[in-house]
Order: sequence, then C-alpha cells, then structure tokens
Amino acid sequence: MNAAIKKPLIATIEFTTNYHVLLMTKETTTTSAIIKHHRQAIEEAARSTILAATGLRQDKICHMVIIYGISTTISSTPEGFNPVKTEIEEFNPGLYLLCPPRCLTTETQWKEKVVSAIVITLVGKDTTEKVLSSSLSLFSRMFKSQCYLSIGPNTECSRYLAFDHHSTQSTGTSHCAICTQEYSLQVHSCGRSQCTTSGKACLHTIKYNICNKLYPATSTECTTYMNA
Repeated sequence: MNAAIKKPLIATIEFTTNYHVLLMTKETTTTSAIIKHHRQAIEEAARSTILAATGLRQDKICHMVIIYGISTTISSTPEGFNPVKTEIEEFNPGLYLLCPPRCLTTETQWKEKVVSAIVITLVGKDTTEKVLSSSLSLFSRMFKSQCYLSIGPNTECSRYLAFDHHSTQSTGTSHCAICTQEYSLQVHSCGRSQCTTSGKACLHTIKYNICNKLYPATSTECTTYMNA
C-alpha cells in the first residue's frame, strides 16, 4: 500500500473476522487525510490483490497493545489465534478485539521461543487505557501489556529528530525542527536583528542537517524519509 501511494503512511495491514482488510495508519497520519489524498491509489492496489474488494471507508479509531508471556505452543496463524481472541473477550468483560491477535515477532522467531508476545487490536481509547493500566486475563492467568509503537526506518523521533526511533523512547534533549539546535521549536528565532520571525521557519535559518536541504527536519519531502 505504501508503494501504491508513494509515501510510508500505512503502519500495518490486518484481516478482520468479518473478512474486511484493516489498514492501520501511522501515529502522525490521520485516516481522513489518507482517504482524501490517496483513496484511488489504495483502492486500485487492493483490487489488484483482492478481487472482491469494493472500496475504502473510514472506520473506528483503533489501538494496538502488546501482551507478553504467551505460550508459543499456539499456532501463529489467524486460525490458531482465534481461540485466543475468544478467550480474551470471554474473560475480560467489555473487551472486543477487532481481529485475531498476531505475533509481535516473525513466525520463525515465534517457533524458536518458549513464550513470546502477541499484538491485539482494540477499539476505543478508554478500553485501551483500561487494559494498559491493569493485567489481562487469559488462560486462567494474568498477563502484562504495553502500548504498541509502530517503528520503522522512516519513523522519526519528534524530540531528537533521528530516524528509526520513537519519541517516547527518547531521553535526549529536544532539537529544533528548523535548525536542529538543542532547543524546542517554540523558542526558535532567526537570530538576525532585521528578522522578527519566532517559532517558525524563515529563509535565513531553515536547514535539515541530515540532508543539508532547506526544509524542516519533520518534512515528509525529506529524501531520507521517502527512501527509508
């Protein structure tokens, strides 16, 4: 899908239990923007692979959560994880999984371990926060959970402005997206007495040190971002 729209905006693709295909966008991308600018390209790409695909529509806001310590004796296929989905929904009142769980790791890595982690997809912020703040009941045990972060080579930390790194994992100093100096964007100023621009780019200061091009570090036109 990302190849079809020529931008890395889709984080994951899941198949739901009612035979729909669920596209999860990246945290910095809204579904409405995807539909507005890339509907035709996505629909054409979907129909080229899935002949029964009828169209694209905006669905509910979903959140992915990691569950640790799951036995790898469970088959890592959607069919193998269907009983896990049923068990989670039955013993955690009010919880509904949009699709069967999936492995956090690859299938090969899953088979090489005794226990591993799975990713579940939940609908609604309140439901997700409830799971994250308490343990999840499964197979007569309680399992810890953690928010799933979609990290890829084009993921850019909003604090340190480096790729392949999520801002929630950053402990470093915030960097300005305009000049990449060690201060936040809000306090950026041109530095020239005749220019009063503050907190945003002007022609005197804008430069991204990774590419040495005249655009902000957060620009999606960055060649490093596009080629990642």
